[in-house]
Amino acid sequence: MPLPDAIFGDFLLEEEIKQAAEDTIRLWIPTYLALIERRVELPPKTLPLPRSYVHSDEGTLTKRPEDKLPCVAILSPGSGKLAPKSDGEGRQRGGVVLNVAVIVTTRSGSASLTSSRYRKALELLLVQNPALGGVAADLFFRGWRNDDLKPEDNRSMAAGVNVIEALIPNLSQAGAGLKTPLENPYEEPEGTVVTKVDVDLDPEEIA
Repeated sequence: MPLPDAIFGDFLLEEEIKQAAEDTIRLWIPTYLALIERRVELPPKTLPLPRSYVHSDEGTLTKRPEDKLPCVAILSPGSGKLAPKSDGEGRQRGGVVLNVAVIVTTRSGSASLTSSRYRKALELLLVQNPALGGVAADLFFRGWRNDDLKPEDNRSMAAGVNVIEALIPNLSQAGAGLKTPLENPYEEPEGTVVTKVDVDLDPEEIA
């Protein structure tokens, strides 16, 4: 019977970190888009909610035909400036870069302005909600850029990119794991069978 996964200690997959970022954005983006609209005196819901989310590690911004705009792209090119450090229990704590971008399109030629507003909403959203639902210990804003993309169907397109570094407290755990590999790591674990129960009864007098 294989041992429980807990024997391998605490760890996080990169896809889990990106999903935590997406979940945080989905939760908070209506609040921050409304904030930007009030700031620039736009009617409510002028900036529509993102219609798609994509996770990509290609390091470039691309729009696929199936991606509906506005689209939020979460790219994770690798580790950041915060070098991994180990705590007293061997947990590796380090930085993971998250390039969080929004891609927009407009017919009026103001895609750059629109993307910059979405980008600012995402910046505020992430900086002010640094835990990513409990996955991160902190977030650090490293910078931003605005890109004009190749026009499509007579529509202008642009992207605003935030460079964020998430401090992850449990990338992996040194000292955990096994000394030897399992003979059959794919074997289904058996259910626990209770064969004996010890119960101590301390009777009290009922008045």
